[in-house]
Amino acid sequence: MTGTWKRWLWGAGAALLTFALLWGGFAAYRTWAISKPLEKTLAQVAGVRQAKVTWQGHDALLTLTLEEGASLGSVYDAAEKAARRRLHGPFQVSFEDDPSPDLERLYLELNPILQEGLATGRFTEMAARVEERGQESLGVMAKVYVTGDAVWVLLQNKDHRLIRSLTRDKGGATP
Repeated sequence: MTGTWKRWLWGAGAALLTFALLWGGFAAYRTWAISKPLEKTLAQVAGVRQAKVTWQGHDALLTLTLEEGASLGSVYDAAEKAARRRLHGPFQVSFEDDPSPDLERLYLELNPILQEGLATGRFTEMAARVEERGQESLGVMAKVYVTGDAVWVLLQNKDHRLIRSLTRDKGGATP
């Protein structure tokens, strides 16, 4: 092997080693300087039992497990505020749930009410109808929480919880 090839091999090896060190440093930074402190902060939010931060490309996915009786709205607001302070890029908040077939069926029954509320922008009426329909279903607590970009639905009975979000256009329908 001539001296030229040896230099090329050493150069390629050095480039690969540099790339591996940079990638490893970025992964360590993302884990130890962003994800772990954010998980710790989110776990301290009232109503959060557990918080997990995962990454999908450059987007952070915050998965929260609620404590029994926690307010979806206040937890969402606090989690979003904490994430905005720590993250300087896009993120999504999701909630871990444990739906039963009965809650899934009720959610499907509520879907026309939810879609009508999204289409008309009458969120107060939609929330009242959803909560009323939940009370009619034996032992189901139904709550609706409206954010800037989604409508969150929480259905809960004694053993199970269903949490879904529906993306909304800001401002509702025009008359």
